[in-house]
Amino acid sequence: MCLFMYKKLYKFFIILFLLFAYNAYGLTYLFSHGFADRSKQVNRYVKEYRTRRGKIKKNKFYIIDGKIKVFNYPDAACKPFVNIFKACLGQEKDLQALRRAYHQIDDDEIVLVGVSRGASTIATFMGVDKPKKIKAVVLISPFDHLINVFKPTRFSRFLYRLFKKLSCFNENGKHPIDWMCKMDKTIPIIFVCSKIDKTVPCRSTINLYRSLVTHGHKKVYLLCLPEGKHAKLLKSSCAEMFQNIVHAFYCAYNLPNNGEFACMGKKLLEKCAYFQEGHKDKDIEDMGQNGDNGLPDAFITILAYLTL
Repeated sequence: MCLFMYKKLYKFFIILFLLFAYNAYGLTYLFSHGFADRSKQVNRYVKEYRTRRGKIKKNKFYIIDGKIKVFNYPDAACKPFVNIFKACLGQEKDLQALRRAYHQIDDDEIVLVGVSRGASTIATFMGVDKPKKIKAVVLISPFDHLINVFKPTRFSRFLYRLFKKLSCFNENGKHPIDWMCKMDKTIPIIFVCSKIDKTVPCRSTINLYRSLVTHGHKKVYLLCLPEGKHAKLLKSSCAEMFQNIVHAFYCAYNLPNNGEFACMGKKLLEKCAYFQEGHKDKDIEDMGQNGDNGLPDAFITILAYLTL
């Protein structure tokens, strides 16, 4: 009987110790959501989350497992609609929102995870503010400059001009591509995009990656997936690859990760590293040839909003 009790107590203290160690680690994931979405977009990327009815739902694939800080950008309204008059897509008002969220985190270590507009805002933030507590950055489908999201057609350009007129976006304002040279070269960054993305062309993400490489950043990775819709890469046929490579990325820089996933993604991560594998410029150009992108889905949302 005593032996049984000792075993129970031993297990209890082990669990208690692990919980303490987890909380003492002091790391928070700061999630930056995309355009025409809200902070709840993070639910697609976490291990598990709670629904409105209080039920716990688990994702088959995930890249975030830990404490999370979320926030909404000024244009966030009721999905899929946006407050077009407050939209600036990664410029000053968005930077202010991200900056506030960053300073609200007490932990000493932060991993930034951003999607689309949220990823582009992070890219600019890293160059403008040079935050000291960032341990790693995961940028999913960021654009280098908003104009590169549009096809060079009359209608697309008309939509771009209309967006500039109605929103807070300033063509002469801050753009992610202009701030790559200011980014801290000691912070590891992984870019993730899809060849078939019809919202943010993968070449736009690749431009950011190439800019970092050109400016001597040696801890930069590029994962260009052959499949996956915009902001839904963890629902694609490449979801497991995406998950494993990001966990391998965490593992490479001593951040919390799933050991099994990291082990499976280790060799794949090496192929994503420019300096380890020596990607040729032609290889990167080939990744950027993602064909006809059509009209960006996010701006079809804007058009629908304006016609209401």
